[in-house]
Amino acid sequence: LDDGAKLYAAMLNPSHDLWEQYGHSARQHMATLNLLRMSQIRPLVLAVLSAYTPQEVKKTLRFMVSWAARFLVTGGIGGGTLEQHYSARAKDIQEGKLRTARELGNKMKVIVPSDAKFKTAFAAATVSKAYLARYYLRALEKQAVGEDEPELVPNENEEMITLEHVLPISPGPSWKHFSEEEKDAYVKRMGNLALLKKKINVEAGNDSFTFKKSFYKESQYLLTRELATGPTWAPEAVEERQKKLANLAVKAWPLK
Repeated sequence: LDDGAKLYAAMLNPSHDLWEQYGHSARQHMATLNLLRMSQIRPLVLAVLSAYTPQEVKKTLRFMVSWAARFLVTGGIGGGTLEQHYSARAKDIQEGKLRTARELGNKMKVIVPSDAKFKTAFAAATVSKAYLARYYLRALEKQAVGEDEPELVPNENEEMITLEHVLPISPGPSWKHFSEEEKDAYVKRMGNLALLKKKINVEAGNDSFTFKKSFYKESQYLLTRELATGPTWAPEAVEERQKKLANLAVKAWPLK
């Protein structure tokens, strides 16, 4: 119980000294799981920390972040059922039945969304929680520019970087080409979301797409800059962009 308490404390605090033996990536992966509020997976993390070597812990935590992102986007398999699977795998680890990250990953394949299922779900995903949208977009940005470990927590200070809705939440007269039904359906679609510096986002406001393009063009983010290459912003453009993001998502949160 004493050992378990120390491990549990470290799970809740990625700055804990325990993470020094696992390295920066493992520490950041744990921070990402906490950001994503994956409390259901903690029994499994506890078992991994208590039984696996540091190298296997690092591999496993990376898998866990991918699983978490995929479950969040696809809707999972139901909280209670997922907790049962996590607890069962924790028991397997404690009993020595799953000794490596690969063995655990193979066992989890029966419930973790496949690439095809994840891509399909992401291509139609609507995100209502800003912290999730910001995380997804930063991870996809890192994947798009070829950075290592794009799935690591990249949640920059929201006082500086904000979530931009291309089709605004409260659109002005220049957005009449979207019907009321389309506005409701597309405003929180992943394809309609981007990252912008707060000051720029305020200046762009709810104005037309033509007006906003000049701000997108100067963005530090590749995925935001790409918005400026399109002539118009309509439902078809949202769909097309989201398909491209879905292709990046499979690579940003891999299963291998």
